[in-house]
Amino acid sequence: MADVIYSVAVSLDGFVARPDVDLDWLGPFMASGDDYTGAFIDSMGALLVGSRTYAESEQTMEWFGRGPCSSKPVYVFTSRELPIAGSNVTLTDASPQRFVAELDERGVTQAGLLSGPSLLSSFRTAGLVTGYFLGIIPVVLGGGLPLFGSPHPPEHLRLADSRVWENGVVQLRYEVIKT
Repeated sequence: MADVIYSVAVSLDGFVARPDVDLDWLGPFMASGDDYTGAFIDSMGALLVGSRTYAESEQTMEWFGRGPCSSKPVYVFTSRELPIAGSNVTLTDASPQRFVAELDERGVTQAGLLSGPSLLSSFRTAGLVTGYFLGIIPVVLGGGLPLFGSPHPPEHLRLADSRVWENGVVQLRYEVIKT
């Protein structure tokens, strides 16, 4: 089975977006010029994206279709029509289980899941998330879209790697310990 590793930036108090789903709080950190996700993206065989994450803005779609992700197949999980931002972008309405089986058939061994809590919840419910790559941003939002949406059984994790950036961003990579 392909490893599915969830990657997201999260505030210190556990939110991935403001209540209005605005991501403006990430701006100063993204403007720093630091490449927080380049090595992660490079190590993935495919990127799995939620439709709201993908269609957040023209800039986001450009990032997946023609920007740093353009050399990777990007699969957008959606039940609606969305613009295709690059030849590497494919829309899918497949279930997580069926899709991971398709990744196996394509020989993809690692896929990065870049989404909000809704798509993450679907993959967690199916027991398909094998790791987490979190960028802890030194901001307290005080509310918003939580990292984990609905309740799930506990997962036991093992810290596989960590990095502290000069501006206070902390990256943590965890592996899910299957019991």
